[in-house]
Amino acid sequence: MMLQFYPLLSILLRIKILHVDHVWEKGEDKGIKVSFEVVLNYGSHIPTMIQGIQKKIKEVVEYMTGMFVHDVDIVVKGLKFK
Repeated sequence: MMLQFYPLLSILLRIKILHVDHVWEKGEDKGIKVSFEVVLNYGSHIPTMIQGIQKKIKEVVEYMTGMFVHDVDIVVKGLKFK
């Protein structure tokens, strides 16, 4: 699974801020929420790219941690032209 994640990282130029929140409800562990800001390489349809990145990050984090990922929030802070 990890090898499938690396091609997506090639479209990300830089992750600026990463934040992980642990979700608790009535004292019960409900998983995590991940949010971060990115600068993307220019050249693709941004909404499609972001959806793909969100899906892969959710899959990889759930696989690596065994925790349920509620949300993956991504803020595009800029584009880098090659």
